[in-house]
Parts: sequence; C-alpha cells; structure tokens
Amino acid sequence: MENKIKISCQNCSKLLAVPKGFSGKIACVQCHQVMDVDEVWPAEDWMEKRLKSIDEGIREISSAIWMVFFFLPIFIGVIIALLLI
Repeated sequence: MENKIKISCQNCSKLLAVPKGFSGKIACVQCHQVMDVDEVWPAEDWMEKRLKSIDEGIREISSAIWMVFFFLPIFIGVIIALLLI
C-alpha cells in the first residue's frame, strides 16, 4: 500500500506527494507557496475510520439497550421476589 497521498498546490495546482497522516506546513516544489495541511488521509482510510467509529457507537448503544430492557427488569424482579419472601 502506498504511503503517500497526492494533493494539489493551492497556488499552481502542482500535484504534491504528502505522507499519510501528515499535518503541518509544506512548500510547493514548483512555486514555493507554503501551505498548511490538515491531517491527510485517503478517502478509503477516512471512511474506514468513520465506519469503525459508528460501529463502536452502535455497540455501546446495543449494550445500553440490553441493560435497560433485559438485565434491569430481571434484577428488579429478583429484588421484588426477595422482598416478598
């Protein structure tokens, strides 16, 4: 897998190779324009990170739903049963 991403110079449109995940300043090799670059990731990597984040959120919500609608009523039922004994 390639370790660099191609981005376009904001001034002259020259394609520049920037390492994945790079964040900082770069200078264009053609026009010497200095640019601020936010974290650079290919679209596929960004999408994969986003989908993992969504999946983790769904798992947390699923756990909370199980707790509220399954385990909590059983726990309350057991406490009520113990109080009635």
